[in-house]
Amino acid sequence: MKLTHLVIATALTTTLPGANAASHQGSEQTSKEENRGLIAGLVVGASVGGPFGAGVGAIVGGGLIGKALATNRIKNELQTSVARLATEREELEQTVAMLNGDLDRMVQRHSASWQHRAIPLQFRTGSAHIEAHYEGQLTKIAGVLNRNPDATISLSGFTDRRGDEDANQRLSEERVAAVKQYLMARGVTRGQILGRAYGEKQPLRPDESLESNFFDRRVVLELTLDHASKLATR
Repeated sequence: MKLTHLVIATALTTTLPGANAASHQGSEQTSKEENRGLIAGLVVGASVGGPFGAGVGAIVGGGLIGKALATNRIKNELQTSVARLATEREELEQTVAMLNGDLDRMVQRHSASWQHRAIPLQFRTGSAHIEAHYEGQLTKIAGVLNRNPDATISLSGFTDRRGDEDANQRLSEERVAAVKQYLMARGVTRGQILGRAYGEKQPLRPDESLESNFFDRRVVLELTLDHASKLATR
């Protein structure tokens, strides 16, 4: 038993890297797995065949056993990496699914509030002049149309029932033209604007009064945004 220990100690001294630095200068440093394999080969070889067995075991252990240990380490690292990547991919898919759900809910909410949204602009009696307090709102609508080339806006012009019917028809046309010109002056294309004038033919109330006349003098803007087509390929 003592002889075996002596053989192992002697073999370790003469074979491990750094034990005989002068005779092995310039050679590559043995990997950790090969060192472990070499030691294992020494132990097994010395136990079975004494000094000769220790030498053979060192050679076999340093090569075959060391490579086996390295291969096993690489395999374990790859398995760990694959498992980590699978976990990260699952987390990413869950995040994307949550974002898509939030986006769908946002689209539905905004579609309900913007698609075919009717915005009335009121006018003074006999006038097609756009009041100053509507300019900010129209400028914002122009910005939406500029950012969404597929969006369109419909303009419907009306008047109250006072005065001549033909004159009212022309007045409603002038009101539509005024709003259209305002939007186009701010970058909206002609193809995005649809306009139609109705004159006094579609009053909001059957009875005529100061209040009903006020609300009848209007241009109604209906903005249509096609959210579905824009987000279909996201």
